[in-house]
Amino acid sequence: MNEVRVLCNSILLNQGKLVAKSVIAKGRHLTGFHLDKEFPDLVIRPIVEASGGIWSDDSPVVVDGNLVSSRHLNDIEHFVGGIRSWLSQQSNSKTNLK
Repeated sequence: MNEVRVLCNSILLNQGKLVAKSVIAKGRHLTGFHLDKEFPDLVIRPIVEASGGIWSDDSPVVVDGNLVSSRHLNDIEHFVGGIRSWLSQQSNSKTNLK
């Protein structure tokens, strides 16, 4: 029996560069490191936007389908909450299919 599994791509801090430089970001909402005045080399917004991603810096976590992104380690509770929310949605959708 073939089973399709959807994976949660979680992004915290500067790992968004990997997503931004790939095709994953195109058309997707995400956030990432945002303290441009303090650490300009770590900011990923220009890379995300150049890759066709939709940037959001007004929320500590952004969930877009199976893509969960967060801005900073200080937002870890929100990040974990975003992953839990995504997992809960996956669980509910499997329950509804039965």
